[in-house]
Amino acid sequence: MLVGIFADIHANREAFEACLRQAREHGAEHNIFLGDYVGYGADPEWTVSMVMDLAGRDGVAVRGNHDNAVADLREDLNVEAQVAMEWTRGELGRAERRFLEELPLTRTKDARLCVHADASDPKRWRYVTKNLFGRQRPPPQSASWNGTYALRRGAGGGFRHSALTFALVTRRFARHRRSANPHCGQGARP
Repeated sequence: MLVGIFADIHANREAFEACLRQAREHGAEHNIFLGDYVGYGADPEWTVSMVMDLAGRDGVAVRGNHDNAVADLREDLNVEAQVAMEWTRGELGRAERRFLEELPLTRTKDARLCVHADASDPKRWRYVTKNLFGRQRPPPQSASWNGTYALRRGAGGGFRHSALTFALVTRRFARHRRSANPHCGQGARP
């Protein structure tokens, strides 16, 4: 079974549509959404509505720091993100706001831990800088890997905290297909 994994959409409708189309073409049966559905892009209400719909069909969705900032005015964002967030708040309907506010920080499904950022302390929104192949970029965030392992006893996990990402993986995360679509995997920032 193939699973589509999407993260950091940031209200970029065109890129999100392209990635959803490619996931369907490859036969993805389920979707996992790893947060940051809003911020920067021009279509926050459409994006959140689409995630609501897809997550409601046996999908998984967790909250990212930009999603958290919709309700939490104290969320620490950079200047550009803060300006985008102020505009975004006015563009979202009541249902979309409630959906974002009620999203969990972590969710497990089929032995997968899903989280937007550092699994050892998801609310701090720390970037994870150690990749799956063990190479490190300073500073190493092994605490997240340890947190993931402790929470799921070594089972597969998924996290992301950067520009729009799309991947197709098997149920056991054994095979990864990179997107050939030029819109998938591109950042949502203008």
